[in-house]
Amino acid sequence: MLIHNNLIGFGAGGGGPLEITNTDTETATSVSGTTTHTFSSASFGDANSTRRIVVAVADCFSGIVQSITGMTIGGITATEIIAQLNAISLNTVETVIYYADVPTGTTGDIVITWSHNMSTSMYGFGISVYRLINAKSMTPTDTASDTTDPITLDLDIPSGKSVVIAAAGCSAGTGITWTGLSNEDVVYNPSGSWRLEVARDSFTTEETGRTIEADCITYYSNACGVSMVLQ
Repeated sequence: MLIHNNLIGFGAGGGGPLEITNTDTETATSVSGTTTHTFSSASFGDANSTRRIVVAVADCFSGIVQSITGMTIGGITATEIIAQLNAISLNTVETVIYYADVPTGTTGDIVITWSHNMSTSMYGFGISVYRLINAKSMTPTDTASDTTDPITLDLDIPSGKSVVIAAAGCSAGTGITWTGLSNEDVVYNPSGSWRLEVARDSFTTEETGRTIEADCITYYSNACGVSMVLQ
């Protein structure tokens, strides 16, 4: 299993109220024969000088240990915020969150690069695209990750306006039940034995140990998830 947690310094945000909008969701299952996949002309919403585009990904592979190694958003190299991978017997499930400063344009390509060629492995993945404006920082105030079921992603919510994004994946073909987040933006079942989901919520009051859980229904083996708080 592998986890990354990259903390990013302060940017140009913070000039107004924090806002997050789910502008697009995309899924794919075809085998490309390359290490990359492009989601063309994804919606980014209205342009804004403080706009960050955040992309949360949940993916799964059979027969190979795969991991995301990079992403571009609207032609801009994106930064990984957090990632979690769980590989059991060459079956991989992964959850990652990336972002890029994209102040202009209303659409753009999202290109994801993986560590290995996908021509010989079944794969599926879902992404959720978020328009985030007026964020004080892209360093999360808290993060969580897990590789067991139920996937426990509890967070400390700070005072003031904040947003939470979480991604979860598991070999559980009948679904994932979320606790603690009210918006499920990606709900994807690429095969009979995998489930990939992304969820989010907004908060205005402080809360210590907010319960956030993704419970994999009819759980088989692999599970992983990540969550983060931004202000």
